Amino acid sequence: MPLRSDALHALDDGLSHGNGAGLQLPQAILPPEIRLMVLEELERLVEGRSRLSHFSAVSAEWRAFFQPRIFETLSIRHPGPDVTQLDANVRGDRTRLVKRISLHVTTDEYDARHDFDRPESGSSQRANDTMLQEALHELFRVLSKWGYAEDAHGISLDISVSSRSDAEHQLNHRNDRPHLSRSRVHSQDFERCLLGSLFGPGLARPPLPRVPIIKRLSMSNQNYRSFSAESLPRILLSLCCLETVNYAPGRSIDAAGRIARSQANMSLFQCVENSTTVKSVHLSESRSEMYVKLDSQNPYSRNLVLASVKASYGLRTLAICHAIDAREFFQCHEDANRIPSAQCATVGSWPVLERLVLTTETGDLVAGASHVDSVLLMAATAALQMPSLKTMEIWASRIDHHFVFRYYAGAYGPTVCVCATWPVKLGAAVLDAWQQAAGGHAQQKQRQLRHKVASLDPGPMEKRSMDYFCHKIRPKRIMRDW
Repeated sequence: MPLRSDALHALDDGLSHGNGAGLQLPQAILPPEIRLMVLEELERLVEGRSRLSHFSAVSAEWRAFFQPRIFETLSIRHPGPDVTQLDANVRGDRTRLVKRISLHVTTDEYDARHDFDRPESGSSQRANDTMLQEALHELFRVLSKWGYAEDAHGISLDISVSSRSDAEHQLNHRNDRPHLSRSRVHSQDFERCLLGSLFGPGLARPPLPRVPIIKRLSMSNQNYRSFSAESLPRILLSLCCLETVNYAPGRSIDAAGRIARSQANMSLFQCVENSTTVKSVHLSESRSEMYVKLDSQNPYSRNLVLASVKASYGLRTLAICHAIDAREFFQCHEDANRIPSAQCATVGSWPVLERLVLTTETGDLVAGASHVDSVLLMAATAALQMPSLKTMEIWASRIDHHFVFRYYAGAYGPTVCVCATWPVKLGAAVLDAWQQAAGGHAQQKQRQLRHKVASLDPGPMEKRSMDYFCHKIRPKRIMRDW
């Protein structure tokens, strides 16, 4: 620890700007380094930030130490009084202490034990839309008064939605409740009930307040619910200084649901393309636990792929997991540049793109080395138009097979790594193409390309997941950072 850290200066500032109450405490005679150790130990011993708020009232010194920790992360639940309390308690300089706000919206409950295979009714869908609309309007109204995000300060907003009944849904208990009807458990409505309907048109009226202090938006599918093509633009456009978007929607299990979700994803990329502030996008569709066989049948929308390609030209970081295929992404870019159309009249390139992460299907890759080479040659051709590229990753994952390609511009020169659960050999044409691509990247000119190939055991059947695979390859530095 530095002898004069920011925390120590904060302690001194707290004393000098206080009313002198802190000087009457016995520890005031101790050196600031010792006083800081006492406060850090006290913070470690106390559970919950609500109790820390009592300590901040002890003295100006303690307030200078504890307030940043109290207000750093705020959890807001709706329905409830949380937004009103936020408006009353976080004002003025306190708004600069906030780094992350987590909004969780609780929708209506349902009979998860008996009606677990019945999709949401129209009335439930409208009620849930209204609930989310009210939560966003109330929170954005408060945050709109906090001003603009400064260079060194910006708030991350996390949005999640769930019903209390989700935890009791039979999907989460199908293995320990053998009495469940197999026909009901294996029906599409079984999981469709959990996924719920997309939150939609209700968010369009009235428009959401503009919130310039939010720089990072995360919308997770950990609670199953996702957003529609009508609601996503409303949220994104109101966050006028947004720099990073992390969106993880649930993947639908039927064709109609996939069309709606593809349209929502396309609206996301269209907003990003038109934004002057967004520089990083992470889109990750979750895989269905029960309908794995449908994943390979997902007809990726040409318009969605084109929208993602056009949006990527102005980004520094892009990660798309399962929503589109890497081959479709690269092919769409080639086609658009070779045959300009009304939708894409100008030649596109990636002048500032530093990190690109895409996924593809394992089926063709396992079939033969030529399929692996084909994907990697397309990637190398695209990399020629990415002068700022630092990392590119292509992932493929199934229950029995996992594959990762990674190019990174490291301190020891450009490196290509391939890790797979079956034997893989890179062709000479692939290595030559990536050597040429690396030669056009900043700081990598005239440096020899290194390459590594590793074959890994997929592990026991009960652990064959992408998470398990990521854990195994972590020591080899072939790992996503998002």
